[in-house]
Amino acid sequence: MENSNVKVLVVKVLLVDDNHEDVNLVKNFLVPKGYTVLEARSGEEALQKVKEFQPSIVVLDWLLPGISGVEVCKELKNHMPSVPVLMLSVHRSTEHKVQAFQAGCDDYLSKPCELEELEIRLQNLVKKTHTKPQEKVIRLGDIAMDVSAHRVTKGGKIVDLTIKEYTLLEYLMSNCGKVMTRNMILEQVWGENTETFTNIVDVYVNYLRKKLDTPMTESYIKTIRGVGYLMEDVMAKKIAA
Repeated sequence: MENSNVKVLVVKVLLVDDNHEDVNLVKNFLVPKGYTVLEARSGEEALQKVKEFQPSIVVLDWLLPGISGVEVCKELKNHMPSVPVLMLSVHRSTEHKVQAFQAGCDDYLSKPCELEELEIRLQNLVKKTHTKPQEKVIRLGDIAMDVSAHRVTKGGKIVDLTIKEYTLLEYLMSNCGKVMTRNMILEQVWGENTETFTNIVDVYVNYLRKKLDTPMTESYIKTIRGVGYLMEDVMAKKIAA
């Protein structure tokens, strides 16, 4: 059922899928709503049309002839990191989601999916892309996050983070001192509100710990058993002690 309360954004969508029926289904849903939709049936064609078409967003199927959707995503993000990518896949496991996010995708939706949900996710990604970032620096101990530059440093040295690692860290740092449940994190960072993939939160928290924590010291991100996570300034705690 169409949601009349959803405000439609006019965007250019590059739809990458070799399944003719799926392409027509999505295209016939989006075009009457004012979207411009271009099709690509392979990874190679997708990369070429991204350069020519300069889409607002790429909807990318995982399973493609030739180059896989994951490889296309990596290549796209290397050359045009500002273009959001929504990955579609029949794979539902956490391992596949992690692989897709590590490749640089901005959102992940399992197939089959509701077209209304697909549209809302498209709009959310486009809004985030066109929202001017706040010019601020979030500091926590020796960690500094320059939001406008999309850069994180620890002790003055740049920390190399994937898109999802950065988004997760920004959410936790912005809520420093507050307990964030796994479902809250999942909804805010991944756009999911189901418990099916809450373990992906644990996976990415571990990624951040490996990159941010100093060996033999207390972690910045504390596990609240059975609830979620709490980020706190461990350096300030040491000084206070």
